[in-house]
Amino acid sequence: MTPRHELPARQRELLGYIAEFVQDGRTPDLRELVRRMAVADFSGLDKSLLPLEKKGYVTIERSSRGRQRRVGFTDLGRMASMAGIPVLGQIPAGPLAEAVEEIEEWIVGTSGFLRSQPGDFVLVVKGDSMVGDGLLSGDRVLLRPGVQINNGEIAAVQIAQDDGTYSGTLKHVLARVNSANLRLRASNPSYEDVVVPAEKVSIAGVYRGMYRPYD
Repeated sequence: MTPRHELPARQRELLGYIAEFVQDGRTPDLRELVRRMAVADFSGLDKSLLPLEKKGYVTIERSSRGRQRRVGFTDLGRMASMAGIPVLGQIPAGPLAEAVEEIEEWIVGTSGFLRSQPGDFVLVVKGDSMVGDGLLSGDRVLLRPGVQINNGEIAAVQIAQDDGTYSGTLKHVLARVNSANLRLRASNPSYEDVVVPAEKVSIAGVYRGMYRPYD
């Protein structure tokens, strides 16, 4: 799959226009896309739109006669264009449980206050072990993968199990000098620290914000 920054300029431009519709909760209007792209007709739009469909960024709903009727985003298109933040399911903030990695929904429109970046994702807190940090069960936490984690920061981590599966949890991650282990610490004193070999831990994402949809 072609990263957005490697797409031709006209395809990037069209992807951005489609994202504006999606972020406003509207279905992309083909006539408006023709106008914005400054092309004469739908055939001119197709020069950029059809390659985006082929590369997996958009879907095109067609009539029985093959005429285009509706354009939509795939998950790849949403992530590439920042048209929302993917919610990947629940991460336990209590006892370890199997991590959920499939996209369940998208946060759009009101998500700007989360100050997200490309690649960020949201997980839903489950449990009460992080209440000391104001993170309640049902809260949605913004996580950023691929960044350096500072000692003691909150992160979603995945832990390799002996049977080849992975479990996930949201905790403060602490490392000690010359120690081969990591200490995962809750902010609820009712929970004990979990100590695991560092080689079995991968950081899925570092905490960058919280969204409480029912406020």
